[in-house]
Amino acid sequence: MPGDITLNSKEYKLVPFTQEGTTYLVRRYSIEQEATAFSIAGEQSQSRITTYTPINYPPPIYGFGRNRIGRTKSGAVDKRDFLRFWDAQDVMTHYQTQVTLGLNEQASTLSTGSTSTLEVARASAEFKGDLYTLWEWTADAISTCLNAIGVSKWTGSDTTWNTGVRIAGGSVSNDDHRLAVDLMPYKSHLLAVWANNGTGGGSNDAEVWRSSDGASWAAASTQTSGFTMTSEPTANQDMDLGKLADVAGVAVLAAYDETLSTVTFNSSTDAGDNWTDRGVDIPTMDGVKSVAVMRDPGGVERLYVGVSEGVWEVNTSGWTAQKVMTLPVHTDNCRGMISHQGSLWVPIANGEGAPFDMAKITSTASGYVIEVTESVDGTFLSLMAGDGCPTDYLGPVRTMVSSGSFLFAAGGGGAANRYAWILVHNGLGWHPFFRNGTANQKIQWMHISAEDDGAERLHFSERTGTSTVTMSFLGLPLSNPKDGQTFNYQLNGYIDRPEYNLDMPNVDKSIRSVYVDAADLGSTSAEYENIDYGANGAAASTNDLGNIVDGTQTLEFASGAGLSAKSIAIRQNLIRDAGSTAHSPKDRGLQVNVKAKPSTLEGFEFVIDIPGTAEATGLSNRTVISNLETARDSVIQVAFQYGGFSQVYVDIRPPIQFLEYPLGESTAADATTPMVSRALVRVEQVGS
Repeated sequence: MPGDITLNSKEYKLVPFTQEGTTYLVRRYSIEQEATAFSIAGEQSQSRITTYTPINYPPPIYGFGRNRIGRTKSGAVDKRDFLRFWDAQDVMTHYQTQVTLGLNEQASTLSTGSTSTLEVARASAEFKGDLYTLWEWTADAISTCLNAIGVSKWTGSDTTWNTGVRIAGGSVSNDDHRLAVDLMPYKSHLLAVWANNGTGGGSNDAEVWRSSDGASWAAASTQTSGFTMTSEPTANQDMDLGKLADVAGVAVLAAYDETLSTVTFNSSTDAGDNWTDRGVDIPTMDGVKSVAVMRDPGGVERLYVGVSEGVWEVNTSGWTAQKVMTLPVHTDNCRGMISHQGSLWVPIANGEGAPFDMAKITSTASGYVIEVTESVDGTFLSLMAGDGCPTDYLGPVRTMVSSGSFLFAAGGGGAANRYAWILVHNGLGWHPFFRNGTANQKIQWMHISAEDDGAERLHFSERTGTSTVTMSFLGLPLSNPKDGQTFNYQLNGYIDRPEYNLDMPNVDKSIRSVYVDAADLGSTSAEYENIDYGANGAAASTNDLGNIVDGTQTLEFASGAGLSAKSIAIRQNLIRDAGSTAHSPKDRGLQVNVKAKPSTLEGFEFVIDIPGTAEATGLSNRTVISNLETARDSVIQVAFQYGGFSQVYVDIRPPIQFLEYPLGESTAADATTPMVSRALVRVEQVGS
């Protein structure tokens, strides 16, 4: 090759040059790169790569919704993403300072009488120091009695739902199919509503019965009207027939008229003994999904009714109705709608194969404010906020319970490969609270109560079939594990932290170590935390890193050598001693130490012999200079090759220094005109 280098497909001759006492033909050097520094505050700045970059994951108080951390629409990393997770099961993540194992499911006993079997729990109410549930029963001894309606009372001392009192059914002459509708305390009485359509009963399709003590029951003197079913229901059929509510001291029954496809309203002011049809109707195709009570923009307590098509406000003073929110029609919309922390929380269904959405309706002086998915204050309202959720948490909400600052929602379990779950919202996002281990079972009822023994429990039922339920509870659902009470913990659980690449997806990293801040640890045979990881998009559970035990807080990758990866995802497994349900590891956050390792880039510095190049290539000096200027001004990178090294693409770093002979030393034909004889050039690779 006649030239010493090739630049932008042109050959050039070089001459040696001296720099700081050393003579070079080409000076080759590495380029010190700069990378984006990460901070938990989400701020980004250009700072030089240091020994390592810590990725901090505190207790994930914002809950579900982040699978992979990246830049938001604003162009920055959202600091809340490091306080979220992708998946979590059998752990409590909704407290700010720590994560523990979740609460263990405990079975309730169903006490059955000689002629009755409890089948489906439909509703519950606290009344005069006791907790009652409304059931459909099977009257075993009477073959012609297809369904009975009864009330069962909770006994905390032996964790038993007692068979209690049969309200209706149980005689040979009364063989109707009955469906339990709702239960509510009102003034001096406990009210129960059940529906009836068959051959053995009376003409009313809905009946209200009353009790002053929970044991003795009688029918209301004047029953509701305007309520019909078009056909006799099958045993334990799920039908959204109605809901009870107490609105500013008025008992209201919102009941579905299947014949007219409307919701009708009856009210009572005398402890539920006499009912009046109020002549206001709401159109809907498939029943009453929920009712709730909240103050309207004028500060007046109103009834809100959730149906498949949206939410209606009912004025129980003037008995008028107006639609507040319209939804795309879905049979599971508005199930469990509830007033929580001064706002209506409205579940929006997307089917069994999708996460639920949630709307929050708040009354203000200027009207209703409706927020969907994510609140303007940064609250994540639904599992649609972010990246969605794992398969195990898909499905619609079926019921909700509000208690203090916490909102509990139960749903899912409506298909062969779907599992029922209970989630808790802590004011920031949704967190796991319970997951049923058997697919295709629904949780349709839940209640938080300390009746009758002062022990707080979250009661719920798992619908195991058409006519059977499993009754269970979770103890101390509102208590923080820091409170010092004795909890019944799950055996193990896990959290999958979101994948992160330091906001440098194309840069290799050395994943050095994981530091875990944990307490109440034992040996590997007792309470400990196990760390798994996945690299470059692999699931967080792919590889086992090791155990965090008493005295060990840091785990190193490859015995300290580090793991080469572009991104990392971490799973934290919490495990307790199998022999002690009262203990749990307590995780207070973790730190992943990472060193970004950008690819090595090089620069080259050399002096081009202009006349020598012109002579070797048969070009004029001016043409050689023009070729150099073209390469310098190129917008795209230009090819560069030196000696036996492979061709690379480079930018020419301006300025090119053109060196001239002094006048007396010029070899030009015109000795009075300086001649460019050399060019000092510096070229550098640019990272992708």
